[in-house]
Amino acid sequence: MKRTLITALILASALAIFVSQAFAAPKTHLVYVTDVDANAAVGLLPNAGVMVVALESKPATGLTWQVKSMNANVLEQVGKPFTRTFKNGKAVTTMMFKALNAGTDDLVLHLSKGQSKGPFEEFKLHVKVGGDVQPTTPIKPQG
Repeated sequence: MKRTLITALILASALAIFVSQAFAAPKTHLVYVTDVDANAAVGLLPNAGVMVVALESKPATGLTWQVKSMNANVLEQVGKPFTRTFKNGKAVTTMMFKALNAGTDDLVLHLSKGQSKGPFEEFKLHVKVGGDVQPTTPIKPQG
């Protein structure tokens, strides 16, 4: 898992270069989220925040990460999910989201196979955009 996390962070760093060029705004900031950040709270600036979510996946089983629930007034998915399989057989799916308007969203992602019963795994984040929020790295809930 450590190795997958490190690999995901390297991949996310490469994406940072792409995102910084794709969103050439002077106040653009990036927040990286991985498997260990499940149920965390994330703060983003409206029209300037980009969140990169990198989650361990299982493409050989046909399971893929999909957005189950997202407030389209607050977040917008940028592009399609990208899955990278490594030599050790592990895989990481990376998704990007752009902050749009002030508000909150409980982003829910499911690891599932098409329309089959499931999900096999669920990943949730509480995202707050704007207001008094400062751009943050994920913060785990206390308690």
